[in-house]
Amino acid sequence: MTYDLPTQAAAPSGVQHVWMAKRLAELDLIELASLRCALMAGTCPDYALLRAVDDQLECRAEESR
Repeated sequence: MTYDLPTQAAAPSGVQHVWMAKRLAELDLIELASLRCALMAGTCPDYALLRAVDDQLECRAEESR
């Protein structure tokens, strides 16, 4: 499974966070969990992306309560 989530390195930090949040919101829970596992399995994970995935998973958990 591949994910189209480029880092958008040229964009300012705040723009990157909003962009990632919008893209991650489009993924379902299984895709989010798979992406998190893939990030954690990497030798040099993208911690900003990992935090955004965790935020999205937390938001989904709160919505389901």
